[in-house]
Amino acid sequence: MADNPAQIPELPSEQAIDRLVSLLEPHRRITAPKFYGIENLPDDGSLLVGNHTIFGFLDLPFMLAEVWKSRQIVVRGLGEDAHYKVPVWRDLLGACGMVPGTRDNVHALMRDHQTILVFPGGSREVFKRRGQQYQLLWRERMGFARLAIEHGYRIVPCAAVGAEDMLDVIADVDTPVYGQLARLSKKVTGFPVPPVV
Repeated sequence: MADNPAQIPELPSEQAIDRLVSLLEPHRRITAPKFYGIENLPDDGSLLVGNHTIFGFLDLPFMLAEVWKSRQIVVRGLGEDAHYKVPVWRDLLGACGMVPGTRDNVHALMRDHQTILVFPGGSREVFKRRGQQYQLLWRERMGFARLAIEHGYRIVPCAAVGAEDMLDVIADVDTPVYGQLARLSKKVTGFPVPPVV
């Protein structure tokens, strides 16, 4: 067995999920997102693999809420280490069912036939630079595919379109002065710095 055993937060209760979903309703009415293909999602676990749109909060919560509302499936998102270094934030993500994205956790989720969501581009894809709309920034991050093959797990591609048309990046790590400050901040804190939109 691995040196770091799985650490998976408990699944939120159905009532807790319903409350979380209801919090999105006012914003959902304004943005009116559309969803296609949720009926094709397997009931007995799969690995959803998608593109992270800029900031990730403009579409991701709605997708997870819609899967719950229409299929009663809890999607366990995988989160990067940086999320779990921020005390209140990590608790909120855990309450929503998010799981630290470690190999041990993925093995455990797959053994339990849960529905898992991974964005291989991670924070680099969330904090896209100018001119990188809708680009997949996965580099060589293909560990999810190896784990799915190992477990015989179905990979279901998913995509979000529209959020990156809403925002324009005006400063990023390539911008003089802002870029220098962003790199210094990341070096000191370990956290990536978002672009200015």
